Amino acid sequence: MRAVLRITPVALGGNPQGAVAFYLEQALAGSEGAPYRQRVIVLQRTDGAIINALYRLRTPQAFIGFAGRAPLTVADLERDPGCDASWTVRADSVARGSAGTAGRCASTLRGATHVVSEFALTADSFTTLDQGLDDAGSVRWGPPAGEIGHVFVKRRP
Repeated sequence: MRAVLRITPVALGGNPQGAVAFYLEQALAGSEGAPYRQRVIVLQRTDGAIINALYRLRTPQAFIGFAGRAPLTVADLERDPGCDASWTVRADSVARGSAGTAGRCASTLRGATHVVSEFALTADSFTTLDQGLDDAGSVRWGPPAGEIGHVFVKRRP
């Protein structure tokens, strides 16, 4: 499956001091007008790690194709509880992170009860493995155990 991931910096009213916000939109290639994932990510350094707080848009349809030209406000968003990710930069200069490892990032898609994500970020790529699991730990959606997940390669203008 070929997917397109667009990440756009945004101004976010009420953002904590030193935090940076991004709009994330993910869609199947050729169907960019119908994204299957839209989130706002707020990054902030805490105790040597980078924490990204994940937010859902209250009216996602209104933001399809959002290019960050207008500011967002906290009123446009609702927190995705239990889905914050913690990132650390390793000696190999790769930022690695995970979210939902305590089983608190809820999902009801295709019989899942929670989501677990693992990711790696380099200067040229973003690799993410997102899986919906049920209470028994069986994969209900996403790549099967042992797969690498989605690899997004940065396009150069």
